[in-house]
Amino acid sequence: MKPVIKYLPSADLSPWKEDNENGISNDDALPIRKSGVWIEQKHRPLVYYSQIFNQAMKDKPWEERVYFELFAGPGRCLVRDTNKEEPGSPLKVLETDYTRFIFVEMSQPAALALATRIEGHSKASRVEIWCGDCADAIEKVHISQKSLVFTFIDPTRIGHAPFKLVTKLGAKARSDILLNIPIGTDIKRNFHNYREQTGGEAPFTRYLGSERWVDLPKHSVPNFCRGFLELYEQELRAIGYNFVGKMKEVRTPGNVPLYYLFFASRHPLGEKFWNETLKRVNEPELF
Repeated sequence: MKPVIKYLPSADLSPWKEDNENGISNDDALPIRKSGVWIEQKHRPLVYYSQIFNQAMKDKPWEERVYFELFAGPGRCLVRDTNKEEPGSPLKVLETDYTRFIFVEMSQPAALALATRIEGHSKASRVEIWCGDCADAIEKVHISQKSLVFTFIDPTRIGHAPFKLVTKLGAKARSDILLNIPIGTDIKRNFHNYREQTGGEAPFTRYLGSERWVDLPKHSVPNFCRGFLELYEQELRAIGYNFVGKMKEVRTPGNVPLYYLFFASRHPLGEKFWNETLKRVNEPELF
């Protein structure tokens, strides 16, 4: 069966355009997202955590174990350096044992491609795809308070993931969260533009959820970024995410920092599972 797509008024119905970020798969002629070789550094901990999470919680009295992904994409990636196609995070995580999968993607062509790629999978009946803005999807989706949730928030720019997403999610569900914080891919790249904007709608203010960033030193981008990450952690703790795991830094093969995977939970077990995940990820693989 093909997963049902639930459309929101905010869905982007524009045709899929091939550009530096988007393409068409040579394998199935469906939309595809372009990425670097570093995606494995993101996918491995995501899958490992999902395995640990489900193994530890499968016999507990939760109504559901839910995987909730924002900015899900079309389900396949084209790795630029190798010109090879790889499954995207939704298809990777679909191989783990959640009882329900919720994917949110604003682009209609990408959502349709994801649904087609999931069609025929043994877990397709557990999947729902919401096409529209992530904040709208969080408002509309029903998740029982008796469910346990793991949410992956994976934007390319800070403007796509204002702090209100995390706040709304926290009010909606009992969820651990893993965030892609795009320090190198967005914050450093656009720093001089972002720092000039202040007020409630400024990019840094919306992303952090407060204007506390204006007091950070702005003469040094690295120092600003370190301070910004500390403030982000404080904002998470202020809304009850008191257990923050070690950050996973993702770098290019040339050792250039791209982004951080930032984990937070309201329960100490979540932090324990994440730090165990990073140990497993960093261990050399045996063949």
